[in-house]
Amino acid sequence: WFTENKTEGKMYAFVFPSKEKNKTVEWENNAPKKNTEIRSLTDNSKIKWKQEGNKTMFVSETSSENRVCVYEFIPAKENH
Repeated sequence: WFTENKTEGKMYAFVFPSKEKNKTVEWENNAPKKNTEIRSLTDNSKIKWKQEGNKTMFVSETSSENRVCVYEFIPAKENH
């Protein structure tokens, strides 16, 4: 799930609960802008991510067993 704050120019990805640690998170479309960061709003950490074709991927190092994790990023212009 995604939502966007058009005033601030940021997009938010919601990742739903999982018991797995070091889980690979990926989505298609809604790519982050190149050379920008994805930030976890759960613990304010920077996330190392990569883009392959239209897929965005990163490893979530924390378990989200009891909560939805939210990741903030600046979307690429071609998303709009």
